[in-house]
Amino acid sequence: MPFDKKLVFVAGFEETQCRAIVAASGTGGPPLRLEPLRQGDADRLVGAVVEEALAETSSRDAERPMELCHPLLFFALFPRSEIDTFVETVKACVPRRAILAALTPTNMTWTFGTLVEHLLEEHEHVIRLEARDAVSGEEAPQ
Repeated sequence: MPFDKKLVFVAGFEETQCRAIVAASGTGGPPLRLEPLRQGDADRLVGAVVEEALAETSSRDAERPMELCHPLLFFALFPRSEIDTFVETVKACVPRRAILAALTPTNMTWTFGTLVEHLLEEHEHVIRLEARDAVSGEEAPQ
């Protein structure tokens, strides 16, 4: 599938971090568009929010940004072959550890609230495993 744009939804990042992410995305290929997740998106289907963002027909800009305890990058339209490189670049310019997720046929039928809840649960589980393993001297599973 050819990509004429890259769309990544974000939550929990400062404006300076968003600018750093866009700058770090490089100049090759289609431009990166960061779209803030909004409070109202929690009750809307992921697929519908993505479609509106792509069509640029949404009135979501008037809503408050979604607040999360951990920053989130959600790859809605992004070449899979470039995600690993992009993630390494983002780690270098964003001081906090972010939750990373991508659009799938399954999660596009969920609400963003359900998706975020699921991602936060997984993230907290990984943090607990890492803390336990740090105490025991073992390495956490990837």
